[in-house]
Amino acid sequence: MKILKYGKMILAGLLVLCLCIPAVAAEVPSEETAVDAYEMFDEVSEGIDTIREIHFNVTYVEDPDVVAYIERMKKNPKIQQTVQEEATDPEAWWRWFDSMPVETARFMNQKEAMEWLERFSTIPREERSYLSYNLLRLDVKELMAPTIYDAPEGYQGIKPFAEEIDPGAGFLPVGGWEHKFDFIFWHEDKKRLTANCYLYSLNTYADGVNYQSVGYASQGKIPTMADVYANFDKYLKEDAPHFNNKIIVRTTATAKPGYGQYKIVGVMCKGWDFHFYRQDSDGYWSHKMGYNDISQYDAAGIKILNPANCNRNYGQKYNNYSSFMGYYMVTYKR
Repeated sequence: MKILKYGKMILAGLLVLCLCIPAVAAEVPSEETAVDAYEMFDEVSEGIDTIREIHFNVTYVEDPDVVAYIERMKKNPKIQQTVQEEATDPEAWWRWFDSMPVETARFMNQKEAMEWLERFSTIPREERSYLSYNLLRLDVKELMAPTIYDAPEGYQGIKPFAEEIDPGAGFLPVGGWEHKFDFIFWHEDKKRLTANCYLYSLNTYADGVNYQSVGYASQGKIPTMADVYANFDKYLKEDAPHFNNKIIVRTTATAKPGYGQYKIVGVMCKGWDFHFYRQDSDGYWSHKMGYNDISQYDAAGIKILNPANCNRNYGQKYNNYSSFMGYYMVTYKR
């Protein structure tokens, strides 16, 4: 049962207040009344934000069935083997797991983590490194800000070449400040193993893997997959400044990037993973499957002209990125 008693009381009061606003405004259509109405609206907005905060941070009363499920799964040999195989420090990972509340409304908790681990353990070991959302790769000893490195900016000032790309040939517009596709640079272990698709799309790699979870940089907690899906745009926008002061805003496929800008695309395999693509200086789009090499080819082996209509289904329920989240403009130089 959620502890939302006070939230419901606040909501009831706010609803009454909202119903009163039109009547007051209609009764005396004066400038003073208009100002009062705006002040009341601000109070309503603040109240709604309070309710949202209560809901998102509420801790559930422990359900005996949930507790029993968690304890049962912790003893499951397959679960234990998966943690042993994938976690850098299995003992530390379990201590981190035990430190979380059993259930919460929003961020990672024991129930969500165990349900994720149960799903993840069904994935063949050789395919696990292709997923970007991986709780077992967390630096659980020190959930702190890592050092963020920006990769070289590549061949900048390439506008003469960029303008030669014919949009009629299927390329989406480029602005000349896109990064080049550099397979050799990203193949080095330091970059390949410290950047997933999210960081690669931002031309970034980091010491700690925690920042590779969408939302962690800005929220300071690991969001669940459902939370990432519900707050995708918000998290990208709020994460961006933490990656060497970048800016990320929603855009369109046909938007032409300006100075120090390029486009990325976000997609999701709901409940399992997120994935990102970025447009390169040659007009094609590249991506990085988890902690593997970068590529400009889709699931069908075709070079990517537009992530929106490329093949994003890699054949399994855990890697079919069918949910298109949108185009985003990244500003890295101002």
